[in-house]
Amino acid sequence: MADTIREQIIKNAVTRAGVIRIAAGYNTDIGVNAVRDLKTLDEGTALVVEVIAMPEESVKVKFGKMDNKMPIALKAAVKLTSTQNIHEVSEEIYGDLVKSMTDPASPFSPLTESITHTGGGGVETPKNEERFASAIATFDVKYKTILGNPYAQ
Repeated sequence: MADTIREQIIKNAVTRAGVIRIAAGYNTDIGVNAVRDLKTLDEGTALVVEVIAMPEESVKVKFGKMDNKMPIALKAAVKLTSTQNIHEVSEEIYGDLVKSMTDPASPFSPLTESITHTGGGGVETPKNEERFASAIATFDVKYKTILGNPYAQ
């Protein structure tokens, strides 16, 4: 069976996160390991960006359509070298996350009506952990489906 519109959008977000590479004009290479709902991180992994889809809100609108708003979060981490500043790298990661989802030069998906950046920032790493810089960015993705049929628009 085909994927729901929601699932197609989530897969698109993972693909978009995967383009975050220095060679593509970003500040980090976190896209080298773009995943969905990371449960464990393989030992030795130094870069990761995780896409998390959260419960959505849906409202019936006229003409048998549903307006859907799905929050998604992107969380990323980079293992630091001894000379890197954790705060500066966290802000670079944050900027990369936002750009990857909202850059007007590369529209998000034809399935969506809009994607809006709603918040985020650098995240502190506990002092007893290895030196990782991390950030989170949250977004609201709006899209339509046919009433009673999440597979079609």
